[in-house]
Amino acid sequence: MQPLPLHDEDWEYVRTLLPADLEESARKTNALQRCRNVPDAAALIRMALAYAVSDLSLKDVAAWASALEVAQIKGPGLFYRLREAEGWLVLADQVPQAAGGWPVQGCVGGSRLCDGTFGARQK
Repeated sequence: MQPLPLHDEDWEYVRTLLPADLEESARKTNALQRCRNVPDAAALIRMALAYAVSDLSLKDVAAWASALEVAQIKGPGLFYRLREAEGWLVLADQVPQAAGGWPVQGCVGGSRLCDGTFGARQK
């Protein structure tokens, strides 16, 4: 498996672009109700971003997360977590958008949702 661009060095930078109250907002929106298999909100959003910026399946992203010790989760569990976190992921995406957008090359039009479709940015 090719390494994803969200290794520890890159992740620390990406983490600075995310809201400071990531954990609190995840709990408020019920995106993270209990931390079984996913240790915290940062791990959940890291897996969501890894899925969004790669061509990997949810099963492959779950295996990647296990290999990097980000989370111990299987593909169906990750699908469920991302589906439940949809509202929170939209909120978390609005902070970098308000600051000028995500500094990602070649990404146009929005974010890939958990069903593989792309969500367009609202203006």
